[in-house]
Amino acid sequence: MLHLSTGLRANLAAGYGIGSMLYGGVIHVYGGTPPASADDAVTPSELLGTITTDGNLFIPVYDPHSAGLVVQFVPPASLINVGTWILRAEQSGIVTWFRWRWRYEDPLTASTYYPRLDGTIGTDFDLLVLPTQDLELGYTYSIDSFLLTVQDTV
Repeated sequence: MLHLSTGLRANLAAGYGIGSMLYGGVIHVYGGTPPASADDAVTPSELLGTITTDGNLFIPVYDPHSAGLVVQFVPPASLINVGTWILRAEQSGIVTWFRWRWRYEDPLTASTYYPRLDGTIGTDFDLLVLPTQDLELGYTYSIDSFLLTVQDTV
């Protein structure tokens, strides 16, 4: 078992880690079984929607619509959503997992280079909680809260 200091956890969350690498990126939500690793490719047909700021269209790197997601550091080692995060359903289906990707190009193919974070979606204690897991094409859903905490033990 590893024990992480508060300073290390804070920097993993924000200073040099997740918050800084994924700041301005987007979250894609998927149905089906998540890959074994965030290094693995995704199945494009399982993409059900995209979470962006205000539901705006995301274009990597330049982001002319300010669609990239913004997070705020909350001591000692957490990140919360800032602004209005909106999920736009691009297909109907049951969401089961998500991939948070950075603001730069990412082909979502198998790679150990791209910063990504995968997680489960639920309605209670998962990292990403949605008002419903049953999405309908064309609908939008508000993300009321997002909380990522780097824990003391790993």
